[in-house]
Amino acid sequence: MQFSHERIDDIPLIIAYLKSKKVDELFDRHIPNHGNQNNLSNGKVAIIWLSYVLSESDHRKSDVKDWVEADQITLSACIGCEFDLNNFSDDRLTRLIYKCIVDENWHSFETELAKETISLISLEIMLDKYFTPSADKIIKGIFKLDSTSFTGYHETFEDGMMR
Repeated sequence: MQFSHERIDDIPLIIAYLKSKKVDELFDRHIPNHGNQNNLSNGKVAIIWLSYVLSESDHRKSDVKDWVEADQITLSACIGCEFDLNNFSDDRLTRLIYKCIVDENWHSFETELAKETISLISLEIMLDKYFTPSADKIIKGIFKLDSTSFTGYHETFEDGMMR
């Protein structure tokens, strides 16, 4: 009997989250596979690639195949099937990017993904809990957008933008 080990780090968590938001299914629906493409669907390639980007904090595609090879057992278990490493070659990833930049593919994908990831909560419930009835009349029709905040230490250009 032969044993091997892999550090799983955050990979199962990232893939589980992406699958819970149906990223792989939506990719397959809106960014279809090529007729001669076999093995992994674009959706499964996408969630593994996104896992690499998030886990390694690296967006370069040149290192993806090596990363996948080092964690292939974990990745196969997380997505539910074995796969060929050639699914993560620079050429395959480039073809996937080109499919994503087609406007109708990306807009339809993004629209459905927003439905999975954005939730609206009625402010009337919150108003009843935190405000008096007179304040409720003033605040009706206003909604709150609660977004993630971040801090960056970057050089700011003349127009106020930063890289």
